[in-house]
Amino acid sequence: MRKVLVSKRTGQMHVEEQNYWDSVWNRDTADISLKRIRKEEYFGELERLLSHYKPQKILEAGCGRGQWIKGIGELGINVDGTDFSSIALQIAKESCKNPHLFQCDLRNIPVKSNYYDFILSLGVIEHFEEGPKGVLKEHARILRNGGIFFCHVPLLNLNRRINPLWRTYEFLRQNSLIRRLFGLRPQIFFEYMMTKAEMTELFQECGFKILEYRPIYVGGGFEYDIPFFLKVGVVKWVINCLKKAIDDTTFFGPIFAHHHLIIGKKL
Repeated sequence: MRKVLVSKRTGQMHVEEQNYWDSVWNRDTADISLKRIRKEEYFGELERLLSHYKPQKILEAGCGRGQWIKGIGELGINVDGTDFSSIALQIAKESCKNPHLFQCDLRNIPVKSNYYDFILSLGVIEHFEEGPKGVLKEHARILRNGGIFFCHVPLLNLNRRINPLWRTYEFLRQNSLIRRLFGLRPQIFFEYMMTKAEMTELFQECGFKILEYRPIYVGGGFEYDIPFFLKVGVVKWVINCLKKAIDDTTFFGPIFAHHHLIIGKKL
């Protein structure tokens, strides 16, 4: 796994995770409809699974402002939501109709074992500095046998592993000494990037069988992995042409995808 840091932005942002995410979620609302979330490239898989398994008890673990709870609700499907940001949950309550929302640490969810049929986790388990295993095991505890776990997390893709330019840029960007020398803001932990092998091993250790796997956000990863100083002039034009060419090409997924989608079943 590769650790990714993010800059502290204000004096009120502490290293405590809850304060950080409160500051993040307080910037916007959950005014996102079904029409919007249908544009996500993995929405088709989610809709198909919900139609096939017809789960009665669904949880979005790390629901943030409730965008997905609201969007899926427009399909006539009720989704519970939990987050440890009180600000995010308040926004979700104001945006969603009759939601069942509760605040907790995802490493200790106040729900009995084998309760949910389906758990949705969209870019969440990578945000725990001690690693994702603890939170994933807790998700497995509250998911019934045969239940479905649908998640995506950042991919430590091939480019990020072997490209010396990207690795050097990330080292310089995240090195605390260099940041101090240039008067840049200090950083705190943000997330982990994980390889396919690491995620496969993690899922198996936590009691899941992987049903489906694929890289997602190929174009987004291509853009994210290119240092800002290469996004100018003719170089920018060439990169934009390449980006358009790879957006719909699955071949480039393991090389440039920003995230990977993993669908698991609890054994």
